[in-house]
Amino acid sequence: MPQKRWLQINYDVPRKRIKHFLKWIENFPIAGIERRKHSFIVYIPQDDLTDKLLYPKFARLSNVSTIAERNWNEEWEKNYEPVFDAETGLYIRAPFHKPNPQATFEVLIEPGLAFGTGHHITTLTIAKLLLEIPCEGKSVLDVGCGSGILGIIAAKRGASRVVGIDIDENALANAKKNALLNNISLELYDDWGQLKGSKFDLVIANIELNAHLELLPKFSKVLKDEGLLILSGIIKKQRNKLLKHAKLFNFKPILIKDTGEWQVLLMFKSSKSQKDAQRNS
Repeated sequence: MPQKRWLQINYDVPRKRIKHFLKWIENFPIAGIERRKHSFIVYIPQDDLTDKLLYPKFARLSNVSTIAERNWNEEWEKNYEPVFDAETGLYIRAPFHKPNPQATFEVLIEPGLAFGTGHHITTLTIAKLLLEIPCEGKSVLDVGCGSGILGIIAAKRGASRVVGIDIDENALANAKKNALLNNISLELYDDWGQLKGSKFDLVIANIELNAHLELLPKFSKVLKDEGLLILSGIIKKQRNKLLKHAKLFNFKPILIKDTGEWQVLLMFKSSKSQKDAQRNS
């Protein structure tokens, strides 16, 4: 009996189009899908290929290749490694990984379509930062929450309220599942309006530069005076532009973690505007 053939189709998807792309791809008999931040890999039986898949909506086709039948779960688990940071004892694993006796802080993440497994340096750096700053009794907002990993860490460190926002329905479903795996509670929304005037002690956003620039007014609105803001998802050459723009909304840098290319910024929201500061100087 001949082996079944499969197609692996790669799509590049702009951030603002992800939600629309995922709704579009649901119309096809796909066998699986993997997310790589702003790109997606779709698996489909070769016999089910249609021209529409080769001329996608809301995305750009980047590659198509043929692969043989395999045990997908076995392959996925074999190639997916847990994350252990010896410096902090942070251990991020999937349910099928064994516990690490050297770990002092464990997070369970079931990888799905959502971005955020701890493998990317920005996610890991923010995760480590959350182990350093005060979280107990704090209210936390994670913008573009993905798998929910950062909000889960804040909740496990004692945050009194953790809210995640994401425009991707699959991410919200994955974050909900991961919250249950870690025995903590997350509030999950797909729209800013659902916050209903809430104010937070800490806002986290691991997104790309243009999204930061667009959302800085909202970050300022929902963050309490003297509250903390963690931003990442930017590269070194974008850092000064973001810092300059953040200054317009009374955000002042406390710490910049330079990972080599990717940057993580920790800032606080001053209760005084720049005009007030100049007046008092």
